[in-house]
Amino acid sequence: MEQNEEESNSRNGYSDKTIQSAQGEMTINVPRDRKSNFEPILVPKREKRIQGLDEKILGLYARGMSTRDIQEQIEELYGVKISA
Repeated sequence: MEQNEEESNSRNGYSDKTIQSAQGEMTINVPRDRKSNFEPILVPKREKRIQGLDEKILGLYARGMSTRDIQEQIEELYGVKISA
């Protein structure tokens, strides 16, 4: 059974991606396909953080912490370096 060039899509290896999470910085392998149709679910394309970290940062800021204090707190808790 032959497939048309337009219909065929196959795996094309993996790409390394460094993400920031509650457990610190880690590298994951993201599958690739020839037509770039693959959509990652847990860590979407062009994202570097696991969801939830931004909300925590905004919550700390809303409670009155300075950006420098938040930077130090995130690094201490998660081992992740973020800019002030």
